[in-house]
Amino acid sequence: MKAVRIYGEKDVRVEDVTIDDPKDDEVQVRVKYCGICGSDLHAYLEGWGLPTQPYPLTGKTVPITLGH
Repeated sequence: MKAVRIYGEKDVRVEDVTIDDPKDDEVQVRVKYCGICGSDLHAYLEGWGLPTQPYPLTGKTVPITLGH
């Protein structure tokens, strides 16, 4: 699947990413369209809110997938 991923301030890349099969208590939906919001724009322009260290709840760091 194609995804727009942000690595840092003004560093956005379109990449192929793999999707894990859903677990028994999860569902998988096919996204037809996706957009970015103002916070995504601020992350791109200023690096605002980008997790450069593991985020406490998810453990994720950049790169992260934009859009919702």
